[in-house]
Amino acid sequence: MHFGDLRWFVSCEGIFNADGLRSALANAFKLDEKAFLPSLRRLTSLIKSDILLTLDNLETPWEPKANRPAVEELLLQLTDVPGLSLVITLRGAERPFDIPRTRPFLPPLSSLDYEASIQTFTSISDVQEDAPGLRELIQVTDGLPLAITLMATQAQYVSCELLLSQWNNKRTAMLT
Repeated sequence: MHFGDLRWFVSCEGIFNADGLRSALANAFKLDEKAFLPSLRRLTSLIKSDILLTLDNLETPWEPKANRPAVEELLLQLTDVPGLSLVITLRGAERPFDIPRTRPFLPPLSSLDYEASIQTFTSISDVQEDAPGLRELIQVTDGLPLAITLMATQAQYVSCELLLSQWNNKRTAMLT
């Protein structure tokens, strides 16, 4: 594997701005937050090997328009760190502006077919394929991986029939 053990994964789900992102990154790399970027540059030059940083759910700190300039500036600074490869996942059609990227862009996740939807749902929820309400529940997700994952997570504690009933009453509000 190209990066070996030099891989970091940071979930941005509970991070709400650039300062929080910088803090999470410093924590992940076990570097001083106040001198994070210079310390990261020193680290990459000392190890003389490529490293991979994945930022998952970047939409959380980036989505509020007031946060975008600071988050984009931090991302731009990260792209200037020699030897650092950055992978970002985020929902939505908009991307951080002016950040160098490899092309072509990876396409957005497409919908899963019915069999893949069932397989994904049952592997997360541990619900049997013949569970009452499962077929109908899968149909309302439209094969969207995130919707399937969220429903399957709830199905660990609630029956598929009850989830389907809640969906029919509340729609997407039930997923929050």
